[in-house]
Amino acid sequence: VSVLADGVRTQLLVEDEGPGFPGLDASAGLLLGARFTGAGNDGWGIGLHTVYQLVTGAGGTLALGNRPEGGGIVQVSWWTADGGR
Repeated sequence: VSVLADGVRTQLLVEDEGPGFPGLDASAGLLLGARFTGAGNDGWGIGLHTVYQLVTGAGGTLALGNRPEGGGIVQVSWWTADGGR
């Protein structure tokens, strides 16, 4: 977990060594009910969608990815009231 802030943007980055997001499809990955399968712990597609709604509702962005060496990446970014956006 890391946090970067430069006075204009704050970024929270979470990287892990788990299964990542198998079958990640950027167009469907955060839709309610979208499920990542094949990781041995299939979810219901509610948790990430809820986080997405909270983050974007507050004016931020949420991005998901897979680490080349395995594991997942979740990046949350938001801007200061007067900066960059």
